[in-house]
Amino acid sequence: DTTDYAAQKTKENTDYAAEKAREAKDTTANKAGEYTNYAAEKAREAKDTTANKAGEYTNYAAEKAKQAKDAT
Repeated sequence: DTTDYAAQKTKENTDYAAEKAREAKDTTANKAGEYTNYAAEKAREAKDTTANKAGEYTNYAAEKAKQAKDAT
């Protein structure tokens, strides 16, 4: 029967479209998770770099203070 065939094809197409929509949603969620992880990693790296620079400056300042003391 043509009506049954059309109804079956409509259901198959609807199921396929729903599956593709779920896949797109999953992909979007994964990309958002990857971006969040990337942003968090970059923030940690920036924090580490800042801490290292502060440590280097502290060491440099201490060395200069020691040199000034030794010079007097």
